[in-house]
Amino acid sequence: MPTVALYGNSLVLASIGARIERRTGLRPAIVDAALPGAIEKLSALQPDFVVFDLGTPHPDPIVAFWRARPEVQLIGVDIDADRMLILSGQPARALTAEVLIETLTTHMEGEIK
Repeated sequence: MPTVALYGNSLVLASIGARIERRTGLRPAIVDAALPGAIEKLSALQPDFVVFDLGTPHPDPIVAFWRARPEVQLIGVDIDADRMLILSGQPARALTAEVLIETLTTHMEGEIK
């Protein structure tokens, strides 16, 4: 089952995590970015996706993580602007958490085929 790591401790991420948890086929895991060893915990999870809040100050550690593991899909969400950004540079509208979940599912199905 693919793991979706939610990197941060914002209300936005908690809400997304709750929605993902109700969805079959995805396993959410919350990693509080403010705690010591957060990147190590993220690495240990070996996630397929990492979702983080673009409004989070200093996303440098998560970008460094992605550079070390570029096969992981890094998805930044900006609820205020109704957008998400996949680090590969493909911007897409994210009007709701359901749109984000559909994006994760579509990507997952594309890799299975």
